[in-house]
Amino acid sequence: MVSTKCPICDNPGIPDYHLQNVICPHCGSDLSIYKKINDAARLDNPKTSDHYFNAKKILIATLAFICIAAVASFISYNVSRKPLLEQIEKMNTEINSLNESLAQAKSKAQTKPETAVVENNQFIYEVQKNDSPWTIVRKFFGITYDWKSIAQKIAEDNGLWDYENNTWREIRPGQKLIIHNKN
Repeated sequence: MVSTKCPICDNPGIPDYHLQNVICPHCGSDLSIYKKINDAARLDNPKTSDHYFNAKKILIATLAFICIAAVASFISYNVSRKPLLEQIEKMNTEINSLNESLAQAKSKAQTKPETAVVENNQFIYEVQKNDSPWTIVRKFFGITYDWKSIAQKIAEDNGLWDYENNTWREIRPGQKLIIHNKN
């Protein structure tokens, strides 16, 4: 037991009144108020309080958890990203091959259909899918303001003009038309 002086009468030989409730045997003073003041001062002082220590532990634990979560998500992101990159590469390869076949199909479609020259001023044309009188005129004569009269002449030359309805009769892919030169 540590010997401490009484703060009231200054007599030694009392227990530490900061740690326990003490009544001075010399003057009879109740020193419990000093313990309460000491306890309150310890709670207010963050360096001596248990709350400060607990808050510090909680802060460190929270930061550790955040770091672990960030590292784990980064690792899982990199792991899950690899199959996606492989899938993207595979799709890019497929897209490139489809673009090549599309380009080949377009080049075949854009080439003028085969025409046979019968004489100097006429051609034999095989009707293609989705052909119309306007597209046939455009293929041979370009875009022209008198395309309707040229289309009617082609239809009359090939027996496809319907005089009652003043329009073309139906044309089908594979059908052959004789087209005279405009001149």
